[in-house]
Amino acid sequence: MIWKRAIASQCKSAQLRKAQVTTSSGNLLWLARGQVIEFYGYARYWNNLSKDSVLPLLQQGQSLTLDNAASEKKQTQPPPRYSEPKLVQMMEHKGIGRPSTYAPTVATPKKRDYVQLTKDSLQPTALGLEVDAFLQKALPDLLQAEFTAKMEDALDAIAFGKHSWQQYLSAWNQDYFVPALSFAKTLVAGAVSNNKASVERKFETSRTKCPVCSSLISKIPSTKVKKKYFLKCSSGCDHVVLFWSDLTKFWSAPQNKQSGAEQKPPTKVSSHPCPVCKKPLEEYSYTKDGQQKTMLRCFLLNLAKIRNTRMLFTLVQPKVGGVQNLGS
Repeated sequence: MIWKRAIASQCKSAQLRKAQVTTSSGNLLWLARGQVIEFYGYARYWNNLSKDSVLPLLQQGQSLTLDNAASEKKQTQPPPRYSEPKLVQMMEHKGIGRPSTYAPTVATPKKRDYVQLTKDSLQPTALGLEVDAFLQKALPDLLQAEFTAKMEDALDAIAFGKHSWQQYLSAWNQDYFVPALSFAKTLVAGAVSNNKASVERKFETSRTKCPVCSSLISKIPSTKVKKKYFLKCSSGCDHVVLFWSDLTKFWSAPQNKQSGAEQKPPTKVSSHPCPVCKKPLEEYSYTKDGQQKTMLRCFLLNLAKIRNTRMLFTLVQPKVGGVQNLGS
């Protein structure tokens, strides 16, 4: 291939004889193109020319008869999805971001489940499409590449000392950000109220009355409860929630759990030192398989989740070595 390319570069140019015929049928014009290679030149060694297409010899004003007519259906294909390198290349071409921000810009939509990587291409998720549709209405300027590129140019000028950052941020906040944010909040409030109204309408009403306002309570579907739904007042007492109790056979509010300070037993300090910080290990009791067991752990290292510093011994078999190191 290298030899052919080198030889072709020393050859003369190819010579083509091209023809073009324009015919009319009523108000429509039809164009036919043809070409014949007169001299191959470099194409003898590096042929990148299309084949000959010979048109018949015609005279100006000659009448033609249609022998055959055919149609070919073609459907345009959408542009391919961006891969991660192609997305960075596009951002660089449009002046969006900087080399230090390319990686987090690509990683953030994946982390928030706006896009997912499918066959090396970034595919938008349902959540990503919903967020995009909302931003198109609430903050359309933020989705424009020119908006981001213009802002980054202004920030570069500030970094080089050409503009005052106080003046720029004050003008940007007053002229764009405050009105845009106010408009977006209005859309969010309207969407929340509409969704809440639609949700409340579709819930089935039970025969149980609210203990506060005496209105009928709605059935809220849930897969986390045995009865597959719980009751919630939607008439201004949203804090009233009732669950079915198999023990009492009655709908009742959940029992208030005691605070963590009341549930947590007092800490017992053992005589065993931590092998890392040398501080006394604390005793932590728990029940497993019907047996009462105790774990010795270092409070400080437990916060750091260093598992190989935890030690465990059981009160059921106190003669088997006492303390056992649970390495990770």
